[in-house]
Amino acid sequence: MKYYIIFFVITIFSSLIGGVFGASSEAPALLEITDVESTEGTISATITIENNSRNAIKEGYLGIYLLPLVGSEISTLVGWVALPSLKIQDRITVPFTGVVPPGMVGGTYHITALVTTNSGLASPQLMNAPMQEVPVQRGESATEMTALPATDRAHVTQDVPNYQITGITIPLSGSLHPGTKITPSVSVINLGEDATEQTPVSVMLLLGNQVLYPEKATIPSIAAGKSAEVQLSYKIPDNIYLGAYSIRGLVNPYGTIPETNEGDNTFTSPGIYFIADNWIEERIEAGTCDRCGS
Repeated sequence: MKYYIIFFVITIFSSLIGGVFGASSEAPALLEITDVESTEGTISATITIENNSRNAIKEGYLGIYLLPLVGSEISTLVGWVALPSLKIQDRITVPFTGVVPPGMVGGTYHITALVTTNSGLASPQLMNAPMQEVPVQRGESATEMTALPATDRAHVTQDVPNYQITGITIPLSGSLHPGTKITPSVSVINLGEDATEQTPVSVMLLLGNQVLYPEKATIPSIAAGKSAEVQLSYKIPDNIYLGAYSIRGLVNPYGTIPETNEGDNTFTSPGIYFIADNWIEERIEAGTCDRCGS
């Protein structure tokens, strides 16, 4: 097992002032990543974040990224964790598992993390973020539907929920394109008991094995025997491969909420979604594509 520890202070960028850290720009949050391991197409870690600022941290996301060691500033999202609101001096530890994107070349990369608000992770500012090296195996084919490992909870002593996704509907006006936003309706049911804490439930979406950027990706806690349908929002990565994909949803993807059964959190939507380049549509709209339809 590879073991890495990252202690760093998250620099408060101007875009985050009044967001994650409130109005103050003096005191940061402390982030710690331990037990980083990359094996068989997944990257796992334990992540701890402590609010040692002078303000409460609003609900947001912690995105985990890979960057090449040299020659490129392009970051690749390998997964994310939904963070609850944190009062001053609050500390939370969550397990993390991310999928190595399809087609990613094996080698040594920098791994880093960034806290952001519900405005999304579409343009992460990682220039000043600390980096740690991690070996990564080559990404698997985008059409393979390998489920993320569930957190091991062998001893569940109290009544807990059991969340399942029952449907994913994506409104489409045409083909999906790299970099565009989708707003799916996701239906979730709780077949277990009431949760002891009213913690928001994360929903991860993947095209093949490519994680989508969360912009609004949590739903309120659901009572026992009840269901909810919520419209969420995700961004398709700019560097996704063109082609045909199945879409897969995972509820409570990192096991941060104890459940009676974490082996039934995956839902694969029927049908195939096509990721296409939008240059033809742009030329048609501009009136410069006389023979695009021929």
